[in-house]
Amino acid sequence: MTTLIFLFALANASAKEFQQPRQQCTTIGVTAGATDDHSTLVTHTADCKDCDFRLSKTLPQTHDLDKNPNRPVYQYKNTYPRLVADDRGETWKTSNLETDFIDQFSDQTFIDSQVVGYIPQVPHTYGLFESLFGIMNDQQVAIGESTCAARFGLEAVKRPCPSCEGPLFEMTSLSMIALERCDTAKCAVKTMGDLAVEFGFYGGECRSPFFVKFFCSHRILALCS
Repeated sequence: MTTLIFLFALANASAKEFQQPRQQCTTIGVTAGATDDHSTLVTHTADCKDCDFRLSKTLPQTHDLDKNPNRPVYQYKNTYPRLVADDRGETWKTSNLETDFIDQFSDQTFIDSQVVGYIPQVPHTYGLFESLFGIMNDQQVAIGESTCAARFGLEAVKRPCPSCEGPLFEMTSLSMIALERCDTAKCAVKTMGDLAVEFGFYGGECRSPFFVKFFCSHRILALCS
């Protein structure tokens, strides 16, 4: 009887989940043999009904590690504004907020609350284009993303603050750090994997413990350089 109740609950929850409008991204990859100049291309569609689709250019930077030894890691948020910060280009700055959102999102308390942790900074970071994910850097490393199913343990719930316990990374922040630090696709894959193992990984779209445990919409990345 317990098994039947559990299966009914699972089916009922999944039915409600799948009745929602589907928001599933698709990776697009083109190999060297399919292009006139033998370039390799990768990109993706970002299917989302209410995401912040603004495109941002983050310039290459040299970091003074004595003054700023750590790089902040921001919480996962895909709705407007995805990020409010002064260290990642003009797009995400407070001054670029739409008028109706200034009072709500320019407050310093909100700005500080976006940071959920830190990792050691590196002396130099590459420039990149980013939106919901890291897209491409000035070393010609590109990333495409696709929705996929995933299963996480109950511990894979994002931490709410820098001093809190829990995994630090999801795919959005990992993709941007990889493009900041890597000049090859191989380096990007290794960097993201190493950071996920060291600091913990969670699914950004896993919104409840039930779906974290059993099934959850998540992402895969395709890279080229």
